[in-house]
Amino acid sequence: MIGSSFAGLPVALRAAEAGWSVLVVEAGAPPGAGDAGISASFEFRNAGELAYPLPAARLIALGGASNHWTGTVNRLRPEDLALRSLYGADVDWPLDYAELARFYCAAEQWLSVEGFAPVAGAEPARDCAYPRVRSGSYRAPDLAIEGRDPRYFPLARSRRGEGPLRLVDAELPRFAALPEAALLQRHPVRRLVSLDGRRIDHALAVGPDGSERELRAGLFLLAAGVVESARLLLLSTSAAHPRGLGNAGDQVGRHLCWHPTERWGFRPESMERPQRGAPTRGESRSDAWLDDFRRRGLSGAHLQLRIERREVVMKAQPEIEPRPENRVRLARDARDARGDPVPELVLALSERDRRTRAAARALLAEQARALGLDPARAERSEKFRYHPSGTLRMARDEQGGAVDSGLRVFGCENLYACGASVFPTAGTANPTLSIVALALRLAEQLLARGRG
Repeated sequence: MIGSSFAGLPVALRAAEAGWSVLVVEAGAPPGAGDAGISASFEFRNAGELAYPLPAARLIALGGASNHWTGTVNRLRPEDLALRSLYGADVDWPLDYAELARFYCAAEQWLSVEGFAPVAGAEPARDCAYPRVRSGSYRAPDLAIEGRDPRYFPLARSRRGEGPLRLVDAELPRFAALPEAALLQRHPVRRLVSLDGRRIDHALAVGPDGSERELRAGLFLLAAGVVESARLLLLSTSAAHPRGLGNAGDQVGRHLCWHPTERWGFRPESMERPQRGAPTRGESRSDAWLDDFRRRGLSGAHLQLRIERREVVMKAQPEIEPRPENRVRLARDARDARGDPVPELVLALSERDRRTRAAARALLAEQARALGLDPARAERSEKFRYHPSGTLRMARDEQGGAVDSGLRVFGCENLYACGASVFPTAGTANPTLSIVALALRLAEQLLARGRG
């Protein structure tokens, strides 16, 4: 398995606990250890309209993104997986929502999630309680927006001790202690090598001293993140795969998405009157406008609201239209310390993206007015780094994506991929819960199928 974060470690743990021999290969070092050589080898460049701040979104270290994860957990909605069928836009996921939802409860257990009892009709239906149910009852903010009840609900969070789950604290040590498990750190993988064009024979990894190692296995799982997973497949060319692995349909690296979040903050000096409603502390979310936006030919967007005694913070988080032009590709004129092309990110907003963001800002202004706040006095900021996804999208065939509904890479019998990279569309939910649910589903399928 390549990568040691949420996309792959659930698979590695389940397989090793079942008696499989499992090797996890991680490019990075333990968090805080530092490794200038590996950091320098993971260069990138921007080549589009937007400069994506990749270092803020990815973390190449043991445990990956779990080391800086804020712990927000929420589910995709059924509509998120059926945009083409319901709204005539984008694509449908090649699996039913019920199939994904079947693993949400186990994913919440895996992530040690804490939350209030669900708010009926406001958030996706569920058939299990949170692993840890918060005491008391949730109080939603008392306001109407555009004459409509926003149907706020509380965001659930991963909680272990004083913060969210960190894989280096328990899961990775538990994996490393299993008899059939092995963990190889500071070994970036340069290529996946197929000798017969059908199966991966070995992964070519580079150690801290620059020496190369051939790592052989019966099955390979690529879980190295949205950018590096695509880059590795593009680098892994051969006579049978001249465009790279899984790329016969020229889909690897395409449909890169993210969540461009708008944040408005109000301090006491900008508040004309006390805030009413006394909502429960913490962030509340509203999905009430998702369907409305999509029916208007926009992408979905949700609202978030946090009302504290001395501050009001509101956010709008829209989807980005999944377009093939937004992509990760190999740079033609920039190489890393090992001589490999660095990943090049090409990103631009579509006209639909611009209209969606304008509509989201208008909704934020209405929310501010409903709270008795002047939108002109908001302290505004934009965050482009949140939640990258796509690049190895799940599809019914290789003309539509890079992996099938079982997450097997097209054209490779023993190569799988997992993570937000396989999302066909971004949805508006934070991705971690769905990443872990897909990983647990993949683990179940692989164990049922056998070592192959």
